[in-house]
Amino acid sequence: MMKLDWQSKARIMKACAIIPAGGSYMLIQKTFGLLKSDPMPQIPKQIEMARWILDMGGRVERKTFFEVGTRHNAIVPIGFFLCGAKKVITANFHRRLDVGILKRSLRANECNKGSQS
Repeated sequence: MMKLDWQSKARIMKACAIIPAGGSYMLIQKTFGLLKSDPMPQIPKQIEMARWILDMGGRVERKTFFEVGTRHNAIVPIGFFLCGAKKVITANFHRRLDVGILKRSLRANECNKGSQS
C-alpha cells in the first residue's frame, strides 16, 4: 500500500473538489486507501479502549459513551454497545458514514465471531 504525506493528500483532495463528481475522493479512498469494509483492524482498538476503562476502575456496562469522529465505519461505537453500553452517541463534523461499508463490516464481524478475545 502506498503511503502519502498530508501535503500530497491535501493536493489530491483539492483536485477532487474541482471535479464535478462529488464522490471522487471517496472512490479513491476505497480503491487505494484504508477505506475498507474489514472491521478486524478496528476491533483491537475497541478492546484496548474498553480495557483502559476497566483498568481505571470504570465499567462499560450501562454507561453512555460519546464518540467524536466516527468516520465511514461505526465499528468502535457498535463494539461499546456490544460490550453492554447503555447508549452510544456518535458525532461527525462531516457526514461520512458509508452505509454499504458499515453493512459489509457487520457481516464480516458476524463471520469472525469468536475469533477475538
